[in-house]
Amino acid sequence: MFQDYTAPVFRVQENSKSETAEIVALNQAAHALRLNGEGHAALLRHAETARHAGAAKTAEVSLIVSDAAGEAEIERRKIEFLAIPDPDGAILMIGRDRSHDEMIRDALTQSRGLYKDLTELASDFAWETDQHGRFTFISPKGAIGYRPNQLVGEKPESLLAHPMSVTGRLPFSPETPVRHVDIWLRNAAGEPRCVMVSALPLVNENGKRVGARGLGLDVTTERIAQTELAQSKHREDLVRYIVNLTRDEETPAAMMQTAAKTLTRATGADGCAILIKDDDGWDVAARFGRTPDDIIALSAAEALPLDGTATVGTQGELGAVTLFRGVPNGAILAWEGNPDSPRAGDHWSDDTKALLEAIEGPLGLALRQITDQQILERLARTDGLTHLLNRRAFLEEMEPALARARRHKRAGCLLYVDLDNFKPINDTFGHEEGDTVLTAIAGLLQTYSRGYDLAVRLGGDEFALWLDETDTETARRRAQELIEACRPLATFSASPEKPFGISVGIAPYSSETGGDLAELMSRADAAMYAAKRTGKNQFAVEMPPDREEN
Repeated sequence: MFQDYTAPVFRVQENSKSETAEIVALNQAAHALRLNGEGHAALLRHAETARHAGAAKTAEVSLIVSDAAGEAEIERRKIEFLAIPDPDGAILMIGRDRSHDEMIRDALTQSRGLYKDLTELASDFAWETDQHGRFTFISPKGAIGYRPNQLVGEKPESLLAHPMSVTGRLPFSPETPVRHVDIWLRNAAGEPRCVMVSALPLVNENGKRVGARGLGLDVTTERIAQTELAQSKHREDLVRYIVNLTRDEETPAAMMQTAAKTLTRATGADGCAILIKDDDGWDVAARFGRTPDDIIALSAAEALPLDGTATVGTQGELGAVTLFRGVPNGAILAWEGNPDSPRAGDHWSDDTKALLEAIEGPLGLALRQITDQQILERLARTDGLTHLLNRRAFLEEMEPALARARRHKRAGCLLYVDLDNFKPINDTFGHEEGDTVLTAIAGLLQTYSRGYDLAVRLGGDEFALWLDETDTETARRRAQELIEACRPLATFSASPEKPFGISVGIAPYSSETGGDLAELMSRADAAMYAAKRTGKNQFAVEMPPDREEN
């Protein structure tokens, strides 16, 4: 009757011949167990317990299943046996295999452990909310510095670091699944933390949303690093943009003006100034927007640290020294608001300070290149010995000078200066002595001219001086002053028979008579030779062709 049972069934009875208990398998499932000695003894002990109790007993028996020969162990199985005493003294043992239940229980335990491990690896905390959006569960370790009991019953909205910046539904109460949503919350210490949230809505059997469940991961460090990287990339792009714009300009002045303009906009300032530093001190090279006067700007530059660090000054300005090969060669200064009304400097962001520190290197190199270019231009326009304008630069400057005189109907005079008996000085004392004389003459021309006059060494021992807005009578006095000032240089004369001096030719210019530069220079040259013919060391005047000297 037990052949159709899938569970093993045994009968424990007395063997009439041996007077010992024997175990008889009553179905195929029992035969398949192939009990070894340990299993056989375990069943007998359970049967004896039921016999003494005179009632059915249940016990779990661990059996070792052997191979067909009964030698090799195949597996260990746990079977729950119900031992039922028969009236004839035998014990009927009906088994129920518990191995499958144990396997399911072990698998479930492992699955829970695995889920717990994965949850901890993938997030900092797990959470659940109810239909009202309040936390109903927080994993045991807590979240962002809070203990679970501090958050349960609270709404996530109370944790928002920037409530006014959040619109729409929070990821803690989603209507549909959400993944990797960043939200800034305040931790238990009041510090803002970025939490990445993934969540699923919870629904009841009627499909109504009754809450949500999800994971939270603190990604503040990663987001700050990403932001800093993005800001660094943005600064690099800005620096490259500013440098490229600056290089596209043709003149140093335009380069600096473009840099000041672009930096003003890049820093969000109201005004910016760029200064150049040389052996003589600081000088404002360019400015854009609202900036204070030069005195305040120069004072602010003097106070900057010399290592290129962006620093807020006493007037609230932000500045940084530019460096070339570790040596300060300029400065960047930015102002926000009215530069005449000092304000605190805490409005400058760290990113703006970092931008100034990032641009100081390229700008320092650009300033050096500009300085070198200016030096080359100055060398190309000046005489190497006397540092006066050379002939080419003088001719370039005279054209606009004459144009201004014509436009404003102003007078001017060109003085042609030629040295008397200069060659014997070179021949007798050498060119070094001659250079000393030439340098002295250049110094006198600068002394007896104004900042807007033009002094030039035309070549050899020939000089010229353009006196802007000067009439003929004034030019006469100036020529005589030069002649008198040169008299001490007679000590350089090669001999008493050939005394050193100067001959000056004066060519007045009038907007009424006009005339071009070539005509003016020709008259000055003719007047100079007239002075030499009449005895040297004096001056002569050559008026325009249609005018006679009074």
